[in-house]
Parts: sequence; structure tokens; C-alpha cells
Amino acid sequence: MSDKPILFSTPMIHALSSGTKTQTRRMLKPQPRPDCVEVAQGDDPWEAFYEGPLARWGEPISVPWCVGDRLWVREAWRTKSPAYDDLAPGAMDADYDIAYEADIILRGGSSCPNGVRMGRYRNARFMPRWASRLTLIITNVRVQRLLDITEADAVAEGFSDGRIDDGFGPRPFGNDGWTIESGGGFASAAGFFQIAWSTLHTEWDGFSSPWVAALTFTVEHRNIDA
Repeated sequence: MSDKPILFSTPMIHALSSGTKTQTRRMLKPQPRPDCVEVAQGDDPWEAFYEGPLARWGEPISVPWCVGDRLWVREAWRTKSPAYDDLAPGAMDADYDIAYEADIILRGGSSCPNGVRMGRYRNARFMPRWASRLTLIITNVRVQRLLDITEADAVAEGFSDGRIDDGFGPRPFGNDGWTIESGGGFASAAGFFQIAWSTLHTEWDGFSSPWVAALTFTVEHRNIDA
């Protein structure tokens, strides 16, 4: 077990805070070879299995997360005073008062509450450990293809479907999973996950299915060192 940082976008911070997000998917780096047909976990390491004459020959692959790991969440933030805008995060400590961008957006997007200007926007990548307010405890790790996500998994990722309620009850999509309805602009939860993944991974072509680690976790609403 180990402690690791993990980044989330502002919408996913909202989902974590509200309790609607209990899964996340992260790309495996490096990826198994292109002829990989299965990834399985043996007694300890993860192994990739390949098609062809060596179909059951395993090769260890790197999965940097395991059950019991603690992930301290990094999110966009600011100091509550512009006086510290020239300070690097490493020069600050817990005595500095900060605000979280997710909270600013919830109250209307103003970084000047009550007319008092806050510090500059700081990317989640630069959040120090002491400033993190959410800690994830991994309870399950699966290695799978990206496109193998189910509708239930997408809901656990924090997405909801685009069903229509016109007075006759909600009309679900005919197929669960990776579905986008082109005519009405509605999508399954997995379809909305696809849209979000495309935004975060601009190099993805929308059709390939890379190997990912699907992490299930519980959320602690406190700093990892608390």
C-alpha cells in the first residue's frame, strides 16, 4: 500500500464531493503490446496474454495502483489573497488560506466574493499535499479495455444518462453502454463518459480501446494526513 496523488477536473470534484463518483479509469503507461488479448492478475503481478502460438504466455505489465492505496486528490485552487500570486506552491504551507475552484464555480464563478479579489488560478497539477481535502481509498482494481465500460460503471464514474421524461415516464436507451443518440443529442451515461474522455484525452480517436485501470474507491472528506 502506498500514497499517491491523483488529478481530477472540476466536474469530477463535484461528483466526488456529492458521493456520485466511486470509480475512475486511468490509462496504463506503457500499454501492453498491440496483440494483447487479455490482462489478468495472478498470485501477485498483473500479466498480459497474447494471441497466436504463445496465447497463454504471460508478460508482466505495470499497474501502479493496488487495493489499499490512498490517493490524495489534486484539484484547481487559489490563495484567498493576490498578495501571494508570486509564491510557488512549494513555498507555502497549511497556514496559507486557500479556496477551491470547484467551490467558486458552485457559487457562480466569481473569484471576487464580497468584492474582495482572490489570488490567481492555479492548476490542479500544482496543488501541494497539505492543500488536498479529499482522500480516496482504493477498494478494487480491474484492468480492462476502455470500451468495455458498462452503463453501471459509467454511473459510478459520476455520469448520468440523458433519458427524457415527457410525462409518460423516463424513456431509457435501448442499449446500455457506449451509446450516443445522434438525433436528439441524448446519451447514455457511458456516452457522456466517452465525451468527457475525449475532452481529457484529445489524442484519442474515439474508436480504439486502450487498456485502462478501473479503480473503485471510497471517499474520505479530509486531508490524507488527517
